[in-house]
Order: sequence, then C-alpha cells, then structure tokens
Amino acid sequence: MIDSSAFQSLAEFGIALAGFTSIVVVFGRGDGQLHSLDRFRIRSALVPSLGASFLALVPVGLELTGLSDVAVWRVSSAVLAVAVAVDSTLNYGRMRQLSTESIALLSIRLTLFFYSLRLAAFLVGLLNAAGILFAPQPGAYFFAVTCPLLLGAVVFVRMLFVRPAS
Repeated sequence: MIDSSAFQSLAEFGIALAGFTSIVVVFGRGDGQLHSLDRFRIRSALVPSLGASFLALVPVGLELTGLSDVAVWRVSSAVLAVAVAVDSTLNYGRMRQLSTESIALLSIRLTLFFYSLRLAAFLVGLLNAAGILFAPQPGAYFFAVTCPLLLGAVVFVRMLFVRPAS
C-alpha cells in the first residue's frame, strides 16, 4: 500500500505555485500587454508546476487500479520520463523563438541548471521505470517529481525580480 500523503502534498504545492504565478501575472500586467519573455516565463513556471501536480497523483491513481507496488512505480516513472522529455523539447523550441534582447535577460547558469534538473528527473524516472541500478521505488519517483517543482519555483521568483524593459 502506497502512503499517498507525500505525493498529495507535492500535488498541492504544485497547484499553489501555479495559482500564485497566475495571480502575479494578472496583477503585474500593467498596460495589458505581456513581454515575450514574460510569456515564456509564465509557461516555464506553470507547465512544470501543474505537470508535477499531475505526476504526483499518477501513482495514487495507478494504485487504485490494483497494480502491484513495483508496477505502480515502473509505470509512473515511465510517464514521468516521457513528460519531462516532451516538456524539455517544447521548452527548448519556445526559448529559440525569443528575441535576442529577451535571451540576453535569461541567465546562462540558470538555464544550464534547469536543463540539468530536467535531465536528472528524466534519468531517475528512466532508471526507476527500468529497475536499473535499483528496484523501482517511491523515493526515486518523489525526487524526480520534485525537480519540476523546483524549476517552477525558481522561474516564479525570477519572474518577480528580473523584469524585461518596457
């Protein structure tokens, strides 16, 4: 039996982070126009936050289907690895569409940190799904779901304090 309270807390945190991001966007719009960098940051904060909320609830839902604990962690981790890979690919494409001025406001170190975090989540999810190096387990999955939440939280803080010129 899975102790779902930790995963429910992750889901609640992700939803709260997405909610606060939305509030900041609504009150920070000023003249009603969003800078392209703001649109990029909003997506970069909302998608990982809401995605982590969904991913935190996947094992809880799978357990309700009657799967064994090992199967729950394998399937959940495979879903996580695919979700992180798709989000990383889409995020890279959105970043390439930014103007030169907007890209200049992005921190190279943070961008590398974000892709390292995504890579860590992807690899842990993949290893947990395959059972390579360790048996499928909730601890590895919990870590991998926490990575997108950290990413969303850092983007949220940057959105507040590092603003593009009007």
